[in-house]
Amino acid sequence: MNENELNQLRTLSKEIKRQQEYLVELQCHPGGYEGEIAELKREIRKNLVRCFAEKCRLERVISTVDDSQARLIMRLRHVSCYSWDEIAAELAVFDDEGNLLDGPSRATVRRRYRECVRKLV
Repeated sequence: MNENELNQLRTLSKEIKRQQEYLVELQCHPGGYEGEIAELKREIRKNLVRCFAEKCRLERVISTVDDSQARLIMRLRHVSCYSWDEIAAELAVFDDEGNLLDGPSRATVRRRYRECVRKLV
């Protein structure tokens, strides 16, 4: 599985979000858009089904990764759609006062991710 295939869920999620925003916009205008609204709702439902299937497929692929931190990075990136900075923050370790004790940089997270993807191909 290559990086483009891994990114399908992120892209599909963004597409659904835009479709939902457009649906709200159409619904705010009185009359004349019933056909467009009905078609857009069908498209959103179809994409939600695709999204669920893609999540299941990604989970199957990610579960084959041996390293638990690498699996977490993959899940956060592709299933939860986190940014590299959000993943680094999620992996960070803090003390009771909220001071950073240890954690990977954005670059380290991305490097671990790339290593993992190379092994999947």
